[in-house]
Amino acid sequence: DEFKQAIAKSKRIDHHSPKYPLSISAFSAQFYTRMQDTVAALRELHYYSDTLLPTILPVATSLDSLEATQHQTSKGNYLAYLAHITNVTADKYLRYSKRNSDFQKALSLSQQSLKLKPNEPEYLNTSARSYYLLMNKAQAIKFQQQAIEYSKDNKSLHEKLVSQLADMEAGKEMI
Repeated sequence: DEFKQAIAKSKRIDHHSPKYPLSISAFSAQFYTRMQDTVAALRELHYYSDTLLPTILPVATSLDSLEATQHQTSKGNYLAYLAHITNVTADKYLRYSKRNSDFQKALSLSQQSLKLKPNEPEYLNTSARSYYLLMNKAQAIKFQQQAIEYSKDNKSLHEKLVSQLADMEAGKEMI
């Protein structure tokens, strides 16, 4: 109840950062996840993917310019943040849902993340895992191989992705 009250109060404040709605949505989903309230977490994920993201995408480039001007950040910062939050949402769908429709949403979200920030290994991995859970092993392996290719500069991530590829190829259960 205190969390809901704090979020409600925060929403009444005039926030100037275009990142604010993204942050509140991500923070809410994380809170519900930590509280092990899967129903509320999935409700927040659906709000992000079905309502918030479709509202933001058409104006994302102008929000990026606005944020760069207001907060003296570099152009592309907002779009990178949007890509990150979108991929985190996709990952949460894969972790906390067992429904194919949610796996499909995860795939759509991860593909949107890749449009905003191409060749990002984590986003490619989310697409690979989405395809895998949707029983499209060939596409999963293709995306995982791309993730591995782009992760060579990060040894621990690279090793994790190589291990996941082996699990995919072996047909093991994974998220």
